[in-house]
Amino acid sequence: MKTNERVDTTLLQKRAVRLRQLLEDLVPVEPVAASCLSQLEGLLRAAETGELKSPVSEVPCGHYFHFDELRKYSEIEVAYSNFAFSARGVDDEELKRIMESISASGRT
Repeated sequence: MKTNERVDTTLLQKRAVRLRQLLEDLVPVEPVAASCLSQLEGLLRAAETGELKSPVSEVPCGHYFHFDELRKYSEIEVAYSNFAFSARGVDDEELKRIMESISASGRT
C-alpha cells in the first residue's frame, strides 16, 4: 500500500470530526463505542486540531469495527476506515483502488 510522507490535514480533520460525532452518538446504545472513543481520543484530537501532519503506523480500535460489536454499524465502519487510511497517509485514489479490490474479491 502506497502512503504519503504527509497527511492531508484538512481531509483528516473532517474525517476525525465525523468519526467522533458518530461514536459519541452511539455511546448511549453501544457501550463499546465509549471504549473506542477513549482509545482514539489523542489521535482524534491531534487530527481535529491539525497537529497530526505525518502518517501514523497504527490506528487503535480496528478490531471493534471488523470483528466486534461495531461492525454492525456500516456508516461508522466506513467513517473509521476513511479516518484510519487518512491517518496512515493513504490518499483517496489509493483508498478507492483498495476498496474496489475488496469489492471485486467479494463478488468472485
